[in-house]
Amino acid sequence: MRREKRARLIRFVVATVFVVLISIPLYFAIIAGMMELSEIARRPPYLFPPNPTLTYYRQIAPLMTRPLLNSFLIGICIACITVCLAPLVGYGLAKLRLREEVKGAVLGLIFLLQLLPGVSMVTPLFLVFYKLGLINNLWSVIVAIAAGQVPFVSLILATYMASGIPNELIESAYIDGASSLRAFRSIVLPLARPALATAWLLSFMAGWGDLLLSMCFVQNKSLYPASVAMMAYTTSYGTQWNLLMAAATLYALPPVFVALVAGRQLASGLLSGALK
Repeated sequence: MRREKRARLIRFVVATVFVVLISIPLYFAIIAGMMELSEIARRPPYLFPPNPTLTYYRQIAPLMTRPLLNSFLIGICIACITVCLAPLVGYGLAKLRLREEVKGAVLGLIFLLQLLPGVSMVTPLFLVFYKLGLINNLWSVIVAIAAGQVPFVSLILATYMASGIPNELIESAYIDGASSLRAFRSIVLPLARPALATAWLLSFMAGWGDLLLSMCFVQNKSLYPASVAMMAYTTSYGTQWNLLMAAATLYALPPVFVALVAGRQLASGLLSGALK
């Protein structure tokens, strides 16, 4: 019992330290959005705003509304596309009886795609989207990021399905006359909900945090995501730190909320489908 209590205490302390370390930058971003530039430049920095004001948050909120909506739309579309396609690939790699040559070729192609630097794909993608008329369109960003996320998430789901879902459940469904697609829908998907929640969150964050592709494929300011819109506050004449930190705070809050909501799914439903 003492060892268990000691282990729990150590895990709690380590988790607390990590939470504090992660929260420090967010805290300073929040308070920097409440201070004047001269107060932000003070050394040593203020731990609390000497004259807190919400002026810069009120100033930045209407300017960041459209970019935040664009980022949210990009993240949601990428997450939905990835979660619709990747489970099928993962299921095929983990549970279907494919020839070893076919499975090896698919895995090799997926690993190859993961090894390619993202920067090397920007110019070919730009040329393709230009010919398709998708430049200056959010769908170019969505398709490009989703194309990179589907192979990555497929590997995660394939690993989870191979080790976390018993073959006996799928075989019993086959004995009852279910097809592979029916077994996938009725057995695999309910059991894979925690992994799907993780995949959804990773895909959403990939879209929400994108900067490079959005800068290359979108020139219309009304279509800028928040990551690109915030660059307007850093120019060759200087950086408006209070406005930039206020925008960064607004930009950081939605992913935190999504992580908290998705985190509940990670801890539940692991065997919910096995009881049906």
